[in-house]
Amino acid sequence: MNIILIPKSRKHKRSVQISAAKASLWLVPSMAVMSGLLVWLGYVMGSGVQPSVVDKPVEAWVETLRKSQRAVAELRDEQRANIDALAIHIGNLQARLLRLDALGERLAEQSDVHIADLTFDQAPAVGGSEQGVNSLELKELAAEIDRLTGLLEEREEALLSIEDQLSQRELVDAVTLSGKPTRKGWMSSVYGERIDPFNGKKTFHRGVDFAGKEGIDIHAIAGGVVTRSELSPDFGNVIEIQHIDGYTSLYAHNEKNLVGLGDIINKGQVIALLGSTGRSNGPHVHLEVHQNGKHINPSRFIRAP
Repeated sequence: MNIILIPKSRKHKRSVQISAAKASLWLVPSMAVMSGLLVWLGYVMGSGVQPSVVDKPVEAWVETLRKSQRAVAELRDEQRANIDALAIHIGNLQARLLRLDALGERLAEQSDVHIADLTFDQAPAVGGSEQGVNSLELKELAAEIDRLTGLLEEREEALLSIEDQLSQRELVDAVTLSGKPTRKGWMSSVYGERIDPFNGKKTFHRGVDFAGKEGIDIHAIAGGVVTRSELSPDFGNVIEIQHIDGYTSLYAHNEKNLVGLGDIINKGQVIALLGSTGRSNGPHVHLEVHQNGKHINPSRFIRAP
């Protein structure tokens, strides 16, 4: 088959020769495409639906799906935020419980009340039958945590108040004169008139004596400040401590003084070693108590520390 091409100028003519085989290669696909287009147009025209309208339900469905996905993502983020907030609440409660446990243990040690059976490191014992068991909703769980937080705040304030009172009591006790100057000695002479062991005459003994083994510890019967630590002819090695309310305590005949002038002393602190220096006939500690410069009977302060 020959195809003649005539340009507008008509000066030159061209011819293209196409064989039957080549023509069939072009003709068959073209006819298939045309047939498909005609079928599709026939369906559209027969149904009365425009091509642009066919795509709209699909687009609407895709948009609805995307909105649902965004809503699910927002709900998941909201739930995660709520869970994170509850986790922070729980972490704070755990920290406060640890603090209350430590405070309870400390108060148990300080208190005079017998609470040996009260443990702060274990959950309280509970029991009962399970009826109508339902899971807590998120709002209910948050409300319960808030309720427990309020209870913890009340308990914490109460315990801190008790701790403050015990601390005040300990402070008062620390500076109040009480106890014995030795842990192992015994009272060998009381306050008041007695026969002097050196001259046999009646004299007034202005303190109490505690005898014991030479070298044992001598303890301060109250906290205060050392106002005297020296060697004297009658008292030998002597220590005097200034306390509150004008009280002073004096410890004489020590083998060795362990504190010096100006030292701050705690109640029960070892301040000297028991001896027999000065005017003494054996190892003992002579204890005197004065208030505003006047000697008073130390026996009123002596009790087991």
